[in-house]
Amino acid sequence: MLDFHVTVDPNISRLFYAQPADTNHVLTAIKDVQQFYQDSFANLLWVMGIIISVGFLLVGVVMPLVLQRLQSRSFKKTEQNLLGKFQNDIEAAKAALKSETDSKVATIKTQLSQTGEQLKQEAKENFIKVTGDILLSHATTLSLTSSNTSLIISLSLRAAHGFATLQNDIRLDSAIDSAEKCSPNLRQHLISKPLRARKEWVNELLKNCNLLLDKLKEKNLDTKYLKRVFAIEDIIRNIPLESKVP
Repeated sequence: MLDFHVTVDPNISRLFYAQPADTNHVLTAIKDVQQFYQDSFANLLWVMGIIISVGFLLVGVVMPLVLQRLQSRSFKKTEQNLLGKFQNDIEAAKAALKSETDSKVATIKTQLSQTGEQLKQEAKENFIKVTGDILLSHATTLSLTSSNTSLIISLSLRAAHGFATLQNDIRLDSAIDSAEKCSPNLRQHLISKPLRARKEWVNELLKNCNLLLDKLKEKNLDTKYLKRVFAIEDIIRNIPLESKVP
């Protein structure tokens, strides 16, 4: 016959054959384990609650403050950029306005200067014309009422000089004609004067003749008025040069 021998673990046997004291010990251990897990789960919930609360705090309080701070910086930077751009635009507009104003002022000054010069030139020409007209009118009147040939020719030559300056052909011809008409009597008239007066008139007439010839050459009118140049030279030939003052 077979002999079967079974060996039982004492600890297992203790479970089945536990004494009341051992049973209490096991129940206490089980309760301790259960309490540990319950406490750990409660602590975990508490920690998770804290984490969630902190998360809500961050999202609800800190994040808006951070965003507000960032927005403030962004707005301030944008404001500074805009102010800088506006300042640059203002400076550019001021520079453009100043340049345009300076240009207009310079243009106005130039126009005023040109207008002033033009008015000055017109006034000068009017003065020469009026003076020439007065001299010629006086010479014409004297030719009708007086035999003072030297004065008539001198006035006519001075008037002709002004008309040559203005290149007034008609008045220039009239003035030279007035002097030319009296030229044949000039020598006899001068010889009849006292020596001192004769010398003064000779120099006066020579000066007026030479000034008129120079003006005709200056204006390139000597060839155009060649006949008139000859008339002036005839006047010079009728002047008794022996009476000229050195």
